Amino acid sequence: MDLSDTLAIGQILIWIGAIAYYIFAYKNKIDNIESKLNKIDISLEVTISKVNSIERGLKSARDCIRDLSGYLTEWKIIPNHLQNFDTYYNSNSPPQLTKRGINFIEESGFKAVFENNKEHFIKPLKERLKSKKEDDAFFYFCEEYSIQFTQELEENESELLSGVRGYIFKEGLYDLKETLFKVLGLYLRDHVIAAFNKATEFKQLKAKKRETNQ
Repeated sequence: MDLSDTLAIGQILIWIGAIAYYIFAYKNKIDNIESKLNKIDISLEVTISKVNSIERGLKSARDCIRDLSGYLTEWKIIPNHLQNFDTYYNSNSPPQLTKRGINFIEESGFKAVFENNKEHFIKPLKERLKSKKEDDAFFYFCEEYSIQFTQELEENESELLSGVRGYIFKEGLYDLKETLFKVLGLYLRDHVIAAFNKATEFKQLKAKKRETNQ
């Protein structure tokens, strides 16, 4: 082996050494990045866990506020303008939708569905209530049958309520599902009563009840 061969081999070894060095250095950078990413993942998991805990705490607080509001309203401890905070309907008899309940009807899309499909809602309820029209408990049956009707639509997975289901899921309101379908029923009740031309009579009943409760 002459000198030129030795020099060539030396150059090759230098290149191999340089490549090995850069590979090692690059691997260290990758390892450092992976380590940082793992720390970020752990931090994100901790943050998500804390956010979930806060959400659960807020839900419990809302439930407590709603229940407390109902009790205080019933006991007439708080003034009318502060009653039924954070509730969908008040605890009066007959119950009425609050601003939050009306907002749910609109935001869930149920109001639009009802307006576009009135016959699908009103006709079967009028048929069920036909024999109760002159009954002293007509308004009671209107409320009961209207709530039952919305529950039946849900049990049968009716397409009429697909938008409401999506809204409940999107807004994380599944735990309030039973309450929210009662809200739909109360909304239907008022329209069914109007369909029987008894809206004025029902309004007078509500006014009389308010006077009695004051």
